[in-house]
Amino acid sequence: MPIFIPAAESHLLTGQRFRSSCATSSSAPVTGVSDDVHDVHEADRVTIAPIYRCGDCRPCTTGHDELCKKVGFHGLMTDGAMAEYTVVPRNQVHHLPDSITLETRALVEPVAVAYRSVKQADVHDQSSALIYGAGPIGIGLWFALRAFGLTEVEVVEPSEHLRRSIEALGARTIHPTSVDIAPVIKYRTDGDGVDAAFDAAGSIARAATKESAHRRCQVILDRRRHVCAAPRPKPARRRRPCHPRAIPERTPPLPETGAATVAPV
Repeated sequence: MPIFIPAAESHLLTGQRFRSSCATSSSAPVTGVSDDVHDVHEADRVTIAPIYRCGDCRPCTTGHDELCKKVGFHGLMTDGAMAEYTVVPRNQVHHLPDSITLETRALVEPVAVAYRSVKQADVHDQSSALIYGAGPIGIGLWFALRAFGLTEVEVVEPSEHLRRSIEALGARTIHPTSVDIAPVIKYRTDGDGVDAAFDAAGSIARAATKESAHRRCQVILDRRRHVCAAPRPKPARRRRPCHPRAIPERTPPLPETGAATVAPV
């Protein structure tokens, strides 16, 4: 199952080969629909759920689309929000109230990931939490935890730019390459560790030493909840970067059934 499109084969669901244009989270006006779609119309302002799923495997039929055996992702296995136009199945198109701007609609996917992760952690206003990563999902996690009433939230992020961004919101951060995370968390929690840890990066643990990472797991995760909000990375490999030449110049043809063409913003 190709998670990222190999150059020599097509994805099992989208049929697309490398190269595709990037960006997974998007909102857009609809520019065309196939003949059997009757509840989506041209000029509708919609947001796109990025997961492609087969609908037939056990994960799909039990409500776990994200674990589909043929799972695909908009912007990875097909042209995404950086394309001039992109075609998606009807089940990935969602209407939102007109009062929500297109820019805000584009945040629905990362915010939904963050909110669901916090719900899974079963935390409350007396809980403490740790977030690995201050990208879009990490920031979404911080907002979700604050909405659940948490005030003791630590954010681990090696990028100075991202640290400053989330600090501007009021977050307290830890630089994983300048301090040993485990003792810091132990000190700030009076030796208890946090009640929930959220992985919104998948790679930050490698920034610390193996010894520190081992102790961090002991201090933070024993007898507590760990929620992975972002997939752990496979071994590093060189990939060709996205390039503007991957953006199609014309509207791609619509499939015969169940699809809509949108122009991402």
